[in-house]
Amino acid sequence: MLLAPGVWLQEMRLAAWLAAGPLALPGGLVQALHVAGNVSYVYFRQGYNNFAPPFGFLFIPQFPQIPAHWDAVLAWDYRVDPWLVVVARNVGLDRAMTIGLLLGLIAWSLRQLPGNLRDAESAL
Repeated sequence: MLLAPGVWLQEMRLAAWLAAGPLALPGGLVQALHVAGNVSYVYFRQGYNNFAPPFGFLFIPQFPQIPAHWDAVLAWDYRVDPWLVVVARNVGLDRAMTIGLLLGLIAWSLRQLPGNLRDAESAL
């Protein structure tokens, strides 16, 4: 599903990037929060299971999910996804940050690849 937006983003003008860029940052933050937080623990800790109708918390502004997940990630207890805790304990935060930086550089390099291939093809 991400291949089609990739082609669309590649051909976007600067004005469209300036409009889409600020929206991508909070969207990425929300996705990271939902991945880092253990959803079932947040669900039971916040008492969402007691709501009537079930899943009513999705539509009640007084019980938002984003701050609940933010609190869970900042607490760094059982509400955080266990895989992240294991990585942080065994690998260490400095190594995890280094791996993240390397993955970011790889992603940036892959983004530059189509342009470099076009330049190389035109030089032939």
